[in-house]
Amino acid sequence: MLGDAVARAFLRALVKLIGGYWNALKLRPTEKITFSPELFVQSRPSAMQPFLQKMLDLQIFQQFIESRLKKLNAGQGVNDEFEFELTAHEDKASFRLRNQYRDCVTNMKVCSFKLF
Repeated sequence: MLGDAVARAFLRALVKLIGGYWNALKLRPTEKITFSPELFVQSRPSAMQPFLQKMLDLQIFQQFIESRLKKLNAGQGVNDEFEFELTAHEDKASFRLRNQYRDCVTNMKVCSFKLF
């Protein structure tokens, strides 16, 4: 039980640290979804930016982003514990935009909204 609580606390910390990666996704009709490292860093509080700038070079972070892009560009959703925790802590406006984005990707519609 203690191990589960520690794992959940670590997951929450990760969500607070990198959960904003959705704000750095670029979605344009007929193009693959891409990730903007610059938008990611700029979207986070200024006190976190130096740390996040260094984190961009970590292999584990790059794999995290690449795995999500691969699924999204294949038209698959990303439904794992990280995303469930992220959804639980999003504000309403962000939640609506994310659901609109998810619907677009799931249904492979041509969307005219921007995520950045």
